[in-house]
Amino acid sequence: MKHYELLKLVPGADVVGVQEKLWRCLRQMNDATDQVTHPVVYRSCQEENDYDLMIVVEIAEEERIAELRSDPLTLKLEGTIEGFIQERRTFDHY
Repeated sequence: MKHYELLKLVPGADVVGVQEKLWRCLRQMNDATDQVTHPVVYRSCQEENDYDLMIVVEIAEEERIAELRSDPLTLKLEGTIEGFIQERRTFDHY
C-alpha cells in the first residue's frame, strides 16, 4: 500500500528546510523498519498549488498502521514538522 501526505506549510516557512527535515526522519524510518519503505518527498513546482510538499511511502502491512503511528520515529517526524504545517491531507492507494 502507498501512503500519501499532502502538506501545506504556514506562510513564510522554508519549504526546502522542511523538506530536508522530512528526508532525514523518513530515511531513519526506512533504515529502522521494513514496514515503511521507499520514502519520497516531492516539492511543488508551481506557486499556485494548494500544497507545498507531498510525502509518499510504501507500507508493507495495512494492519500495522496503528502501530506505526505510535512508533517513536513517527512521533519524532511529527514533532519535527508540527510547527510548519498549516493543512494536511492523507490518503492511501492499494
